[in-house]
Amino acid sequence: MLSPGSDAFSELDLEEIPSPYPQVRVWTLADLRAATLERPAPIVPGWGIRKAGKVIFTGAGGRGKITLLLQPACDLAAGRPLLGHPQLAVHGDPQRVLLYMAEDPLPEVRFRLLRQLEELGYGWEVEERIHILDFSDRKPQVLTDEWALRVLADRIRQHGATFAVLTP
Repeated sequence: MLSPGSDAFSELDLEEIPSPYPQVRVWTLADLRAATLERPAPIVPGWGIRKAGKVIFTGAGGRGKITLLLQPACDLAAGRPLLGHPQLAVHGDPQRVLLYMAEDPLPEVRFRLLRQLEELGYGWEVEERIHILDFSDRKPQVLTDEWALRVLADRIRQHGATFAVLTP
């Protein structure tokens, strides 16, 4: 039992157990202010998409999130403005895109992508910059599975993807 007014942690008899996880640094805001940290270059200024950044797009199931995300994926692979808006121009070269569509079988992914590319008027050069991660020989993978995360990270690195669309 801890004595009243004591520091709860100072009275505990703890043995440090080595963690299997990598060390995580904790910063104070003062440390961050003093640090020299470069922001990743924007892929699309004004839309919040940066190299090595993350954007989460959420909504109820069956409402067209994936269909909507396929057009920016195709636009990025083509190096063209997102959704046709000049203010959402892609900076630099066309991007390499990786798709992981866990909810749809590969034939459906193929159909949707080819249809998008056709409607947008993009050709084979864009197709070459879009890769689809296929776990079809295994049960659909959730991104909380350590093996699936390792495969995903490896394929992003291997493909040199600057943009990835990951579905649940």
